Amino acid sequence: MSAKEVKKVAEKKQNLVLLLVLVPSAIILGLFGYSRMQNKNTDSIIEKI
Repeated sequence: MSAKEVKKVAEKKQNLVLLLVLVPSAIILGLFGYSRMQNKNTDSIIEKI
């Protein structure tokens, strides 16, 4: 393997790690934000009653 090939493989692995980190955190943030919005909506409905 040449140095260029090693670099390519390393970059691919880096991208994979980035994806594995970013995707779950994006999902968690999305769910967290969504549940907070739902809570706000139910709070405002309860206040109206």
